[in-house]
Amino acid sequence: MQKLLKFLGWIDNNIVKLLTVGFIFLIPLYPKFPLKFIDYTYIAIRVEDIYVALLAVVFFVQLLRQKVKLNKKFMWLILAFWAAVLASFLWGTFVQKTIIYKHLGFLHSIRRIEYSLIFFIIVSTIRSRKDFLLYLHSSIITLIIVSLYGAGQKFLGWPAVQTMNPEFAKGHILYLTPEARISSTFGGHYDLAAYLVFLLPFTLTSAIFYGALRKSQIFGEPEKNVAVNGVVSLVASMMVWAAPIILGIDIQTSLATFFVQGLFATLVIMVGLVIVGMFAPPDLSKTLS
Repeated sequence: MQKLLKFLGWIDNNIVKLLTVGFIFLIPLYPKFPLKFIDYTYIAIRVEDIYVALLAVVFFVQLLRQKVKLNKKFMWLILAFWAAVLASFLWGTFVQKTIIYKHLGFLHSIRRIEYSLIFFIIVSTIRSRKDFLLYLHSSIITLIIVSLYGAGQKFLGWPAVQTMNPEFAKGHILYLTPEARISSTFGGHYDLAAYLVFLLPFTLTSAIFYGALRKSQIFGEPEKNVAVNGVVSLVASMMVWAAPIILGIDIQTSLATFFVQGLFATLVIMVGLVIVGMFAPPDLSKTLS
């Protein structure tokens, strides 16, 4: 009985964190089956919407019980954003009367609040290095699963659930044709692209910075400074990828040119090596050695 009470106490203290980890996995991985359609749109209420509402209720209950502490660093900025969203809805609905279907305007406004609410929950539940690494590892594992499922969708015929048109949004199980663009576990290829464009460069850059910090030991022994190295590498990678946007620099063309030229150069080298291997004497390696 004592062990059960101890386990229930641990669940009570960590329920928000556990639900947040579930959120990290659920949003990208759960198929986009509709629960309830909304009039005048084919965008439906789905499981993730119910899950976010549940997570928000549990967070506020635990906040009132002082089981979690609200991080107020960016609170006023986000509250100002929420107020602007609701003011825009009210103005467009009752003053300008440009929002014809009021329930759609209201749901669009609530969805903006839903997206940014998760920020409060995550930053308020990171209290130690272990919490930070838990969320980071969960995100990386999710990225790997999404990538593997996308490969299986392309080469093994794994099914897709898409929301790219009113018929697909009804939750049909689809099998992609060879020329179709994969969507992996997302509702469309554009959602998958947005997810990968954000996470892949960010993860790769963070890993490079993290490895460099561990190797150089700038902040001391790596085993004792995992959190410091992790936070610095994440911030540094965010600065690297945010700088072109802030400065208004177009790096897309340069990167595309670089990768195309790099691929071409790699193919030329590989073909050259194959040709050399076809005409070189069998004992070339011994001669060179």
